Amino acid sequence: MSNFTTYRLADSTVVHPLINHWSAWSYLMSPVPASLHLLYYQIKTIKSFLENPDIHVEACQNPDLIGSAFVNLPREKANQVKEILFITEEKQSQNIEFAQAITNFYNWLINEAKGQSLEPCYRNLPETLRGYVELVYDYYNRVSVRFLEGLLYESKYYNKSLQSLRILLLNSDDERPFFMSTPYLLQDNQIDWAVPFEDSRIDEFFKLDSEPKPLGYIREILNLSPADEQRLLPFLSEKLISLPEKWNKQEVRIRYFGHACVLVEWKGSSIITDPFVAVTPSQ
Repeated sequence: MSNFTTYRLADSTVVHPLINHWSAWSYLMSPVPASLHLLYYQIKTIKSFLENPDIHVEACQNPDLIGSAFVNLPREKANQVKEILFITEEKQSQNIEFAQAITNFYNWLINEAKGQSLEPCYRNLPETLRGYVELVYDYYNRVSVRFLEGLLYESKYYNKSLQSLRILLLNSDDERPFFMSTPYLLQDNQIDWAVPFEDSRIDEFFKLDSEPKPLGYIREILNLSPADEQRLLPFLSEKLISLPEKWNKQEVRIRYFGHACVLVEWKGSSIITDPFVAVTPSQ
């Protein structure tokens, strides 16, 4: 391996954004839905798995139950799941308290507010919600709690230290289980990069798709030691990217890349719909 060798991301490398071991999606970003989802879905699902793993294992083998609240892990992983539950209840105790306060206050409010002024209701706001909400009636005169999301992103209920990127190799499409019901356990052939999603190093890392860099540079971005280089190499490739020639023919060429992504080419012009170019499995 030469010091002048440069590398790009391998075609089968997956970079999976996680929030506290769970696949990152819209409900886990904003503090209010993230806290409610944590209390009423994630914790309940994990506890259900720990109480009876066999039910979850059996359910995950039933195609009719795909997308249901069953943890897609073998019972042998119960101790690791239990550890995630312990870390969750410890690190996100404030979010759990926040979600409970939202639910309790909202239930009280809908029984109390019948069209009168909402100003006296502010006295019943729990301390965890004070300064973060506005009480309103909607166009149908139903009471509602409006959350000041900008302030919540600056509060203790938004914890960027829970964010990370999991780097792994995709061997086949069959390895992609339903992502909402199962926490991602770290495997030996994966790298867990604890980094906030807003960190500029992520932009530098993804430039490797088109701008190969030396191994030492890549390792420093990921905050890895020289001893980790052998773990890192499988996710990289020395092969240069060969860009396809522009389609200049009179005929229209249409190519499908998965999901709703279609590339239409004609006489040097290209139109792509819903851009989504998936990782290429190694097998």
